[in-house]
Amino acid sequence: MIRVCLVNLSSRQVEWLDLPASGEELELMKANLGVKDFSECNYRSAPDLEDYLPRSWNVEELNALASTLERKGIGDFEKDGRKLLAVLEAELPETMSQMQEIAEHLEDYSVLPDEIETPADYARCVIREGKVPLDERIAPFLDYDAFGRNQMHTDGVVQTSQGAVVCNTHALPEFPEELTTLRLYSPLRAGMYVKDEWGNYPCYPEEVHPNELCRYEEAIRRQIGMERLDSEGERGLAVYLGNKRLERKVHSLSPDVEAWEGELWGVLEVKSHGELQGTELDALKGFWSGQASDGWGEGFEQREIATPDGDLCVSFWNAEDYQIQTEQELKGQHTSDMAMQMGGI
Repeated sequence: MIRVCLVNLSSRQVEWLDLPASGEELELMKANLGVKDFSECNYRSAPDLEDYLPRSWNVEELNALASTLERKGIGDFEKDGRKLLAVLEAELPETMSQMQEIAEHLEDYSVLPDEIETPADYARCVIREGKVPLDERIAPFLDYDAFGRNQMHTDGVVQTSQGAVVCNTHALPEFPEELTTLRLYSPLRAGMYVKDEWGNYPCYPEEVHPNELCRYEEAIRRQIGMERLDSEGERGLAVYLGNKRLERKVHSLSPDVEAWEGELWGVLEVKSHGELQGTELDALKGFWSGQASDGWGEGFEQREIATPDGDLCVSFWNAEDYQIQTEQELKGQHTSDMAMQMGGI
């Protein structure tokens, strides 16, 4: 059973639907919500499954998946769905039809024992089981992590948050080890609190325009560095990713600022195993928008940055003209405009 929360976009009425459901039950739910189609609702699936679903899905597709799982003996998703989640994280399907295909052939996959949590664990396992002969005199000097990673690649084993997975029929997708860097740009909003002649701060700050912010670039960057938590390690904000595809593919997310054409821009530096494509990039932009408005950015905006001119507060979120662009989208468009202007001279 997969539980879905449905919210009527107009009336805000909330209903819960247990899947799989018959056609009659689906129609009854629409009537209860006062809608003709579920597209008139916001909907979320069971929390454990939500992070594994493609960016685009609908209730009917999820119902078909729930029917397949029930036929496969997974009647209680929260209790028996661990293997499915492990396989979905390993396969990283981009569509619901791909998810359906995985569910139909779930018996083709195996989840290795819980004690295999790292490549080094896998190396010790294959050595212990005699799959790879090893002279005991060499064992103390072996780099188990490097050997384990190589052996997992050879055996087609993929490590997931739900366990190590292997498929008996085909090779699971792997990401390249080398990292690709992408920079996402968005406008900044800032205000300066300046003491009056009596040493008091005003209730509201003076607006600081992006072109004026350039003089505070290094001070802002230092404050960004102070925001990083030890628990985030080298991955930065990537440790907060919920989407399992991004969680595996994105190595690190690091906020930054950069001056471009006389204005200071907010930047998110993304390092990933291979380039982010289509829905992956859309999902990452959505994540960064949330972090800029309600997560990391909300806290950063409240940090006063001392400058010779006063206390500066910088926001990575601007509800009026907020837009996240890749470097090509920002600078490429500008370069094209300049080329057109030069051509007209």
